[in-house]
Amino acid sequence: MSKSNSFLIKNATVVTPDKAEIGDVLVNDGIISAIVPKTDCSKSDCCSSDRQKVNSIDATGLILLPGAIDSHVHFHMPTSDGGYNADDFYSGTKGAICGGTTTIIDFASPIQDKNWIDAINKRRADADGKTFCDYQLHMEVTGAFPQDYSTLKEIKSEGLKVLKVYTTYGNDMLSYEQLSKLYGQAKEDGFSILAHCEDDNILNNAKNRLINKGQTAAKFHPKARPPEAEVFAVKKLIELCEKSGVPTIIAHISTAEAALLVKAAKKRGVLVYAETCPHYLLLNERVYSGLAPERYIMSPPLRTEKDSETLMNLVASGDISVISTDHCPFNLSDKLKKPSCFEALFGVGGCENMVSLLFSQGVGKGLITLSEFSKLTSETPARLYGLYPEKGVIEVGSDADLILINPNKKRILSAANEKINADYSIWEGTEVNCSVEMVFLRGVLVALKNKIQSEPIGIFVN
Repeated sequence: MSKSNSFLIKNATVVTPDKAEIGDVLVNDGIISAIVPKTDCSKSDCCSSDRQKVNSIDATGLILLPGAIDSHVHFHMPTSDGGYNADDFYSGTKGAICGGTTTIIDFASPIQDKNWIDAINKRRADADGKTFCDYQLHMEVTGAFPQDYSTLKEIKSEGLKVLKVYTTYGNDMLSYEQLSKLYGQAKEDGFSILAHCEDDNILNNAKNRLINKGQTAAKFHPKARPPEAEVFAVKKLIELCEKSGVPTIIAHISTAEAALLVKAAKKRGVLVYAETCPHYLLLNERVYSGLAPERYIMSPPLRTEKDSETLMNLVASGDISVISTDHCPFNLSDKLKKPSCFEALFGVGGCENMVSLLFSQGVGKGLITLSEFSKLTSETPARLYGLYPEKGVIEVGSDADLILINPNKKRILSAANEKINADYSIWEGTEVNCSVEMVFLRGVLVALKNKIQSEPIGIFVN
């Protein structure tokens, strides 16, 4: 099967944008060529002759979904000490594909004395030939190596559609004045904005207060990056979005207040969207009072249980648009090297578990339907990032990026069973009620029961 991309999936619960029903899906040459509900399977015009000619997979009891799109990951990311985080494109996408993610979006970062295209070419060289998922890139626009905004259209010619910005992180940040200028150029050239929102001034004030009190241990991480920093920056980005009309995605929202600001703005017609991550939905700041809190240092931090509950409710209501992972793991020894909330390495893993976690906690608990799950993890990111309808949906003519899920297979998550390189997991010991059984990328079986079945066949898509 791994060398063939013409086949029939039979008797699955097929999840399309508006419904989930038992039926068959026919794939030819890596493209979905027919979707046949079971009620129609006896009809003579339902591709019966084609269906008899190809191999078939009996998916009785399984759920067929479009492969997930993890639109915010960091593979082979440089660190301040000259190293990299734990996963390169090979190991990271191996984990992602086994977990049911068939497309990832990483970042191209500016390079000193180089132009935008040089940065894109470097990242493509990092990824090409090494990815088990298809991939796309966002372009980071930072203050570290200033570029001529008038040349942004060159990025568009390379297939990139989104600009990533930061309102903090030293030289990487752009001031609100710089962001206003960038928004104007983004509007002219047809880009969207993906924004890391934490106000730098609020963060610096919090840092100074904690240092003066001697409160620099890892357990003080939530106080070092207080929720009001996110809320203030989100307000500013919504203002820029509303004024310019440039679609804006607020990355990894951690607080209920910020998410509710996005909800209110969307209600009045602003083109702003909320992204959050499984860890903000399912974990909370209590972990910073436990053993080795450095394990959970990420930016922004985990918040209160009430924040998590509200964010999950906003997922259920459709007011949070995208689930991603912000995958950026490190080995535990590296995380523990500097036990300070200001110096410990920021970032955690997650790309391998996103599908199972959200399926269990969302679909499994009746908070979202199968179609809503598919929209969150596949269709909406495909639409926002210009990959639809080739990606993100089970429709005739779309890529056969497909996953089969067993919805009744309880298992315990553990780093020991993961394909990524990090030697610990923030999800260690978490029970999920499902398993990703088969994963197809453009019709090729790439993963079977958590085992890779092909060489890296991922390509750059635009």
